[in-house]
Amino acid sequence: MPREHADFHIYSEGVCSVTTGITDEQFIDILENCPSVIEEKMFGNQDKTVKFDSLSINNQISEVVSRNPRVGFTLWELVNRHKESDAVQYSCSIIRGWGEASLDDEQILVLDLLKKLLPKMGQDEVSAVSFFLNRQIDGEKITITAKTLQIMSDIALQIWERYSSTFSASKDQQWQNDPVTYSLNCWPGKLAYFWMGRIRWRYRQEADSWNGLDDLEKKMVRRFVDDEGDFSPLVWTALLTNINMLHSLDRENTESWLPDLMKKAGTKFIWNVMLPNPNLNIRLIDIVFYKSCLDEFKYLSHLDDYKKQGFLLQVFWIVTYGGLEDKRRAKLLSKVVTAGNGIYAPLFMDRIVWAFKFRLDSKGKNMVWDLWLHRFIEDRHAGKGRNWSEKERIAFAELIPLLDEHLKEGMKYLSDNFPRIMGRDFINLIMLKNIDDIPQECAEAFIEFYTCLFKQPDIPYVWRVEELLQNLIDKFGIGKVSPLVSLARQKRIISDTWSPSFKGGAA
Repeated sequence: MPREHADFHIYSEGVCSVTTGITDEQFIDILENCPSVIEEKMFGNQDKTVKFDSLSINNQISEVVSRNPRVGFTLWELVNRHKESDAVQYSCSIIRGWGEASLDDEQILVLDLLKKLLPKMGQDEVSAVSFFLNRQIDGEKITITAKTLQIMSDIALQIWERYSSTFSASKDQQWQNDPVTYSLNCWPGKLAYFWMGRIRWRYRQEADSWNGLDDLEKKMVRRFVDDEGDFSPLVWTALLTNINMLHSLDRENTESWLPDLMKKAGTKFIWNVMLPNPNLNIRLIDIVFYKSCLDEFKYLSHLDDYKKQGFLLQVFWIVTYGGLEDKRRAKLLSKVVTAGNGIYAPLFMDRIVWAFKFRLDSKGKNMVWDLWLHRFIEDRHAGKGRNWSEKERIAFAELIPLLDEHLKEGMKYLSDNFPRIMGRDFINLIMLKNIDDIPQECAEAFIEFYTCLFKQPDIPYVWRVEELLQNLIDKFGIGKVSPLVSLARQKRIISDTWSPSFKGGAA
């Protein structure tokens, strides 16, 4: 009997779960010298406990065939002596094994076998053949010729024409928040990824004479957009996760169907697919994804925290590197502040901190500050759009030490309304690693920052405070840091017996 959701080939049956108990080498030896033993263990009789565990034997078949493709032909003859309902699971495991193999001389023989299956495949076989096509086209060590590419393409086209209307999507709610994994596990998605792989393969072969997608590729991409069925979200996912590649390799063709895809798929689905790490060029942002980004703020509450972070980081990259005019940039930043009654503004500031800490060098930080961040912070300080909340100011406080030469400017926006910083946020600021990057001309502002931090009531003892003070003394000298040391003693956040050491005349 076919399984209810045949595409998910990682599964187990309700029998005693044991391994086959033999190594791959022993399996091959028995198959070659006493195939009836393997056959009996695979098909057994009505007593299922006599048989190999289904999951174990199918995994072993795929593993053996992937490393020894010719063994697959022997197994193929063996299993196809049995009725189709009993043989299909093993046939599919053989096909998956071939999908992972470097076939070379066996490639045409395997493809001929798959072509013969096309008129009467069930969902299990459709899934296995789609897996085969996708794995073969993407295999780095697999040799694909123009002839085999044509045969694979014909098989993929026939599968779509014969079986796309028969696909029934899983009703499992868990896949709603992970459309990419779902697309990789269902045959329409695998088939769509084959076509993406085909385009990449042709480009690698024809880079010097590349002339865009060929007619067959254009036809299939258009069908993925226009055809409607349970398969639609799966193939849309393949297009969206490869949108930058498709656009860079054929801008005119991609722009001919992309607006239709955006309309059909809808904003909520699109960003759920592309997050947390969308890859968008400036042109794509300009023609469709800027507007889509604005619209997505209506659906942010439906995303998990990780994808929310990814979206707000994408907003940061768009306002920084998206080539936006000032008016469009201001509109997007305004959305950050006002959407969801302001709940996303602190999260956006967190993403700015992350980018400054892990992605930008001093030149990049200066560029962001001059391009838009200075004005943005100035407006937030003035309460434009929405009052500057405590949470937002706490997030901005973590940015202050990362502003390098703009630290002094940043501090002036915080000194008149310094937030209450406790817990992990306080510890993060104590454990600062970039003190050497702070310019000497910002020393007073930097020490003022920690003075405001230490003046808060009920500051706990944190042993790393002493290390922080020592680093400040090493950088700026005891004369400038001494008042801060006295404050720390007074607030009892360092030991009464602590005293700094002096290096190279820092005093």
